[in-house]
This record gives sequence, structure tokens and C-alpha cells, in this order.
Amino acid sequence: MSAFLGHIHYWLYRKIQLLVERENLILEKTSKVVDDLAEELHSISVDTYGEPINPSIPLENIIDHGNIHGWLEHTAPAIYNALQNFYVNGMPCDGGDQVVSESPDEFTWVGDHRLQAGYWRTAGVDPKFMALAYQTWFEAFVKAIDPAFELVTTEENGIRLYTIKKK
Repeated sequence: MSAFLGHIHYWLYRKIQLLVERENLILEKTSKVVDDLAEELHSISVDTYGEPINPSIPLENIIDHGNIHGWLEHTAPAIYNALQNFYVNGMPCDGGDQVVSESPDEFTWVGDHRLQAGYWRTAGVDPKFMALAYQTWFEAFVKAIDPAFELVTTEENGIRLYTIKKK
């Protein structure tokens, strides 16, 4: 599991464990009040959604260590969307990123960091340094999500383009 994102997996798994424990507690308490109806409703839920996980099993015993992100579409747009869950770049209406092209194997956007640049200057940090720091972080993030993809940065007419593409 990625050392960079591993804590997120444990955080989410703990939330799932708490939900299962809560469902079990509700079943236990309602069984005392409505008897067989609680079991019947629980059976319908299991038939519909499947058996809940056993919350006592450690996460590392559940996941496939060779494919911990099997739930991801493993497409360039899916990786970009995952990146956006961690990269603070304003609201969608702010127009921080502009998508240039998109396909399953390649996703390109303009990344000028214009929304953050003023804050960086106010803090006394060189925007060129911060752009390089973000580029380095983007590269590591893409590699951690799916090593079959890479981030390539280019510049056209002074405009920085980021491309997530299949190797």
C-alpha cells in the first residue's frame, strides 16, 4: 500500500467498520423490541446489498496488495479526478484548471496556478518554485495511483500544460 496514501485507506476502512458495528447494534436493539421483524429486515438488506464485512478483520488482510486501486477506472480522467480530491485549486466556477483534451489514455489541462500565485507572493514564496513543487507532487500522485500512467509537463506560448498519459 502506498505510504503516501495509505492513511486514507485506513481512515475510510475505520468508517466502514463503524458503520457495520452500528448496523449490528441496531439489529441487536431492534430485535429486543420487534423480534422477528428485525431479523427479516436484516435478511432483506443482506439479500439486496450483500453480507457486510467482518469489522474485526484488519484492512491489510482484506486488500489485494497487488491491486489496491482495482476500484478505480484506471483511466487518465479518473486519475485527474482523484487528484482534484486532494489539490486545492478553488471552486469549479473559478476556472482554475482548463481541460484541453481528454481520452481514456490521456488527459491534458492548463495548470497556471493563477488562483494561488497571489497568495504565494504575499507569503514571500516564488510562484515558480511553488509551480515546480506542485508539478513534483502531481508526478508522485499519478505514479502512486497507477504506475502505468505518468504526468508530463510541457509549455506552449508561456502556458503550462499538464498531461496524464499512459506510458
